Amino acid sequence: MLMKHSLITLLVCLLGIVSVQTQAQTIMLNGCQSGFWELTSKDVQADGSYLSNRATSTSHCLFDGSVSMDEFRMYAEQGKVVFRGMSLTSIADEENKQKTLWAMVGDSGLTITDGHLDKGVLKTEGSGKDNSGSFMERSTTTYPSEDQYIFVLERSYDQGSNWISPYNEISAKRVSDAPPPLPIELDEAVAKNNQHVRAVGSWHLSIRIVNPDGSTELRHGLEKVTVILDGLAELSEISEFDTDGTLVSQKVRFSSRYADTWRSVLWTVGSSTVLIDELPVNSLSGHQVNNGQMDRKTSIKVSELSPSHYVMAIKRDDQTLLNVIGHKLIPEPKPIVSPLGTEVTDFACRDYNFVLGNWKLNASSLKPDGSRNHGVGYVHAYPIHDNSATAAEMHVFFEDGTGFRGTTTRVYNVMSGRWDVAWISDGGKATTGHSIANNTDVCDEIWASRDQRGTFKDTLRLFDITHDRFEVQMNRLYDGNPRIIKDIWVYTAFRLQP
Repeated sequence: MLMKHSLITLLVCLLGIVSVQTQAQTIMLNGCQSGFWELTSKDVQADGSYLSNRATSTSHCLFDGSVSMDEFRMYAEQGKVVFRGMSLTSIADEENKQKTLWAMVGDSGLTITDGHLDKGVLKTEGSGKDNSGSFMERSTTTYPSEDQYIFVLERSYDQGSNWISPYNEISAKRVSDAPPPLPIELDEAVAKNNQHVRAVGSWHLSIRIVNPDGSTELRHGLEKVTVILDGLAELSEISEFDTDGTLVSQKVRFSSRYADTWRSVLWTVGSSTVLIDELPVNSLSGHQVNNGQMDRKTSIKVSELSPSHYVMAIKRDDQTLLNVIGHKLIPEPKPIVSPLGTEVTDFACRDYNFVLGNWKLNASSLKPDGSRNHGVGYVHAYPIHDNSATAAEMHVFFEDGTGFRGTTTRVYNVMSGRWDVAWISDGGKATTGHSIANNTDVCDEIWASRDQRGTFKDTLRLFDITHDRFEVQMNRLYDGNPRIIKDIWVYTAFRLQP
């Protein structure tokens, strides 16, 4: 029985790596193609006989086709799934090369391989770790037809001195071009008491990176969360952008329950860079894992986790390395009913409908020394008061580690004929004001408040308004002081599609 279990374990580990190659030829020549494959895996025994198992591979395309994600299942004789794993294969470069990562549900095993085409044969080399220890492996995959392949794997557990050859053989046939739909939520047993489950859908990320020299980088991120492998794991596609919109990196996070922890493998697409987090399912704090060992110096803390919002910080020796604020993107709301009547006009400031939706912000505020404190953030604006007014929730994070969160409401005042506005910060402090003119394409608002220097009025201007973008500028004037302090708060908002 032990021998059989060991063989199945070995087969399971290699099946992922092997099946990772199922789409290699297709990816290299034609780009990612979704589909469903039937596999027959033959594991070579010591006496030369084979232990055969039925398995399947379901292929999905990520990042608009630049990455293939394959779900793998192996079945017992009665058809019960006895193993599940996942592979990610990056699109080939101009030299017909690829890189693949393999991970399993409920297991710490992990493998990264490099592949290239050689006269129509896909050859791979890589290394990894399973329950038997660290290993090296190499393989060849041949393609009798576009819908078939034959895979042969060799593996060494002694740094290449001796190879188990063949370690495994797999024959595969494509039976469908359309994979079955993914589940919409995690399995109940996996989600129960698990504080790290994120809602399926699209998220905006405000990212602050602290480099070793102390300098900081601000980024925006888009994260798409899906559930895979029969509800037993989550998969996130993460694209990171500079504040000018340039794509910086693409990453994939694979998360599943491992014993009493929520284990996440974060892979930078096309590289060998992998970060592993393990957080107790009943705690929002945990650590990274390096070389299979818990890194006690690197801590991870998730806070304010809800179906629509989370905050995460990673520190090393109490020094912040990374801050991430995530907001789930909400479907676009319907326009509010204009309190000024049904007349159709082109004036953006007539009803503030242009602010409704999801927005990412590039922002900055004026420091006392005259320098700028740059930040990134998110706004979600939606109708309130029976669809006659608006509320806009804002969350901004600055490069110096500070930030703020609050809500702006805009309600039309029939008596005064203008919009009353109010800002309520996360701490409960309220500031009020009003609009100056409605029938314009520049929205000016006057806000009155005071600080340690005295009372003042802020003029907030929303301008350069289009459907997908607008600008905001705030100037300040203290009572009794004729000098206007310009640009104490500015941002550019860019619309996000859910």
